[in-house]
Amino acid sequence: MFNWKKILCCGAAVVMMTGCSTESDKKEVSKNPVVAETPQPTVTSSTEDVIEDAEIRMISAYLEEGKFSESVSFGGLLNDTNQVVIKEGKIALPKGEIQTMVMGDDAREEQFVHATADDVCKILDIIENAEYQKNVMKKYKSEIAQEKLHIDTVFVYENEEGEQKVLKLRTVGAGCHSLQVLLDDIDSGSRTEEILNTDTGKEVEVVEFYSEELTQLLKNCIGWKEVTNKQFAEIASISVFNVLGEQIGEELTEEELTEVKRILATATDVEKADTEICGTDYYLNCKLQDGETIYLGMSGDGCGFVATEGHLYQIANQDDVMDCIKIFTTKPKE
Repeated sequence: MFNWKKILCCGAAVVMMTGCSTESDKKEVSKNPVVAETPQPTVTSSTEDVIEDAEIRMISAYLEEGKFSESVSFGGLLNDTNQVVIKEGKIALPKGEIQTMVMGDDAREEQFVHATADDVCKILDIIENAEYQKNVMKKYKSEIAQEKLHIDTVFVYENEEGEQKVLKLRTVGAGCHSLQVLLDDIDSGSRTEEILNTDTGKEVEVVEFYSEELTQLLKNCIGWKEVTNKQFAEIASISVFNVLGEQIGEELTEEELTEVKRILATATDVEKADTEICGTDYYLNCKLQDGETIYLGMSGDGCGFVATEGHLYQIANQDDVMDCIKIFTTKPKE
């Protein structure tokens, strides 16, 4: 997967269909930001000991990114169980309390989101009011490939029995989304909780649905903005992070920056690509000459993919790809 580093905020109106509220006021959703202190990035020397697949992160790791100062209560109006179910063609969420919200995309590493309770409730409300559509991503496969959108949104929640679980929402463009429930018991080989379709009696691991409204809301939450390769020449500084959000060394030196910019200038547009095969290993936080920050995601396995929000590029020369990796994995500078 292409995954990001930034404190994020978003705003939205809310239709109260999920029973959302904060701990301090069950009758009215707080209009104030639900925020927490975010840990500063750790400086590391390389990605050698970093988990290759970011999806095996434990719940505790998500909570370490940051927690809401007040838990947001949700669900239970359509579902009296402790599990997500499909009921009458809709996704019915169990009653619980959201403790944190973490987001990431192709160009930014996963990061705690400073969202309002309204934002959280609106997202959950859209999910519960969307129609379950089996294989909707297959239906819009061509449009998804063209749009090059890939946002992951993670909610850690606690149900009424005190169990902590993860709602993982994946947004892939063309208004398509999928939802999974992740667990912590990876030692037993089980990472997902089956979702019961009460209409058919069958269980599924992933629920797919369509909502352009949700796509736009999540883009706002993450601060999504289209970045093209024309902006690469304007980069004035680069900080590199690994998949766990740890900064690798200090800012690139002037010599390293010049070399990386030379290599980025060779990257050409990719119309369609299977980014699941070559995931993001390095996240580049790039400050432009005008002070604006843009985000790039780069694969470190020889694929040479460079992901931005809205585009995918590829460095064809393998020597250049390896030169970039060598620069990114140098020891921290004094």
